[in-house]
Amino acid sequence: FVTPQCERFKAKKTRWFRPRILIYGALLTIFLGGISIYLAVKSPLSLNVIKHRQPIYIMQSDGSIQNNFTIRILNMHTQTRTFSIEVAGLPNVSLSVVAINEFDSKKRPIITVASGAVMTFTLFLKQQKNSIKSGPKAITFLLRATDNPDDTYSYDSKFMRP
Repeated sequence: FVTPQCERFKAKKTRWFRPRILIYGALLTIFLGGISIYLAVKSPLSLNVIKHRQPIYIMQSDGSIQNNFTIRILNMHTQTRTFSIEVAGLPNVSLSVVAINEFDSKKRPIITVASGAVMTFTLFLKQQKNSIKSGPKAITFLLRATDNPDDTYSYDSKFMRP
């Protein structure tokens, strides 16, 4: 025996293409596409250079000027990577890295970073007396992979002078 109230609860054919379902599907597709694009273009290495602020610059006894920096490298590759580091934009400059004694053929320090590791180094950048001009100078730190020189990462900073 079926009453009129039970007729309302009978199974009806489900409509899958309702506006709400279409909107949720479109949003899900957009979000998944955005995440896919981000992961596809994400750099496998993070380079961060922090200038020491105290003192702003150090006047050496020979008349040269030294700036100190901390460099932080995060290797997101699946294998250990080896890089050389150099500075562009500043003439007659010498670069030294604390606790690094390995150099390439051009006398650039060699840094090895394990897979998934964050390495932090202190850099001393020194400009010779005969090249010093007053005011800050824009510089670029370049990190080049030794196995592929085209694989280069850069970070812009400033070299402070009196």
